[in-house]
Amino acid sequence: MMINEQVHIEWDIKVPILKNKLIVRQLGLALGIPFGILLLIFSGFAVLTKDHYAWYAFAVVAVLLGLTAVFIMFFFKGVYDVHFEVNDKGINSYTNAEQAHRARIINRLTFLGGMLRGMPSVAGTSILAGRRQKVSIRWDSVRVVKYFPRSYTILIKENPMSSMGIFCTVENYTTIEQLIRERV
Repeated sequence: MMINEQVHIEWDIKVPILKNKLIVRQLGLALGIPFGILLLIFSGFAVLTKDHYAWYAFAVVAVLLGLTAVFIMFFFKGVYDVHFEVNDKGINSYTNAEQAHRARIINRLTFLGGMLRGMPSVAGTSILAGRRQKVSIRWDSVRVVKYFPRSYTILIKENPMSSMGIFCTVENYTTIEQLIRERV
């Protein structure tokens, strides 16, 4: 495939949430870091002060972490359902309609809860999460590419804060990898 050719490739894919290393890693960052910090603080406080209430707080946070994982698996049926488009300008990913609708419901409830409880950071987080339903990255802005051929996944980054996981099918991985290598 040559760079000057017109390109337009589209596909839908359902990626198992807990079986894809990239998704597990990103969930680990999004959930593991804040919950992990809380768990470290509470366990450290419990050990230093021998306060059994700190262990209670530790248990509450641990249970909430577990319930969050169960909620994600239940609400999203254990898969990330996404549509990809690759063209001459770049790569677009869209959360498929049913899953995007579910995510919007969660984001709206989170926003409303954050505002009613006087927690603007929670409300802001829900707005940011809603913006990730459609992600577009232009070829000329791609700075980093990582290939994971065993999971048919490619990670592209514009900058440290903006990335996209491209989840390919067994059939199209080689084509998409070659196209990215030619354009970046």
